[in-house]
Amino acid sequence: MGNAVGILLFWVGFYTEAIFPVDVLSTKIKNFDGYYAWESSFTVPDVIMAAFMIIACKRLLSDAMDVVGRLLLIACSGGVMFLGVLDFTYAIRNGMYELDHFFSYILLSIGLGLPPLSFATIYVLMNSFKESDQKKKA
Repeated sequence: MGNAVGILLFWVGFYTEAIFPVDVLSTKIKNFDGYYAWESSFTVPDVIMAAFMIIACKRLLSDAMDVVGRLLLIACSGGVMFLGVLDFTYAIRNGMYELDHFFSYILLSIGLGLPPLSFATIYVLMNSFKESDQKKKA
């Protein structure tokens, strides 16, 4: 649930300019209009994933072995991993980590933090399916 809240807070900070002050970053980012259009295109998929993460977490808090909750969380984790790697590779190729601004650190923490966390989530949940199958056989 923490990832879902973090994703939603990122977009609130982005659009309120708390973490992405347009007047400052427009002078630091090459092709600012293109970057802004590209970055803001993540909003809808991120919000959809966050909503499904919250649904999955609610289900799993009620029943830790809920199959639908685990499958939703696996799907969301795959989506977060994909979008995190995409964001990370774009940022490396386009100098986003060299902006001399706090937003660079936020991008770096997203790119380095979310994909491994997503992989770990998928790994744990896939193993939980194996464990529940072994318990059924016993």
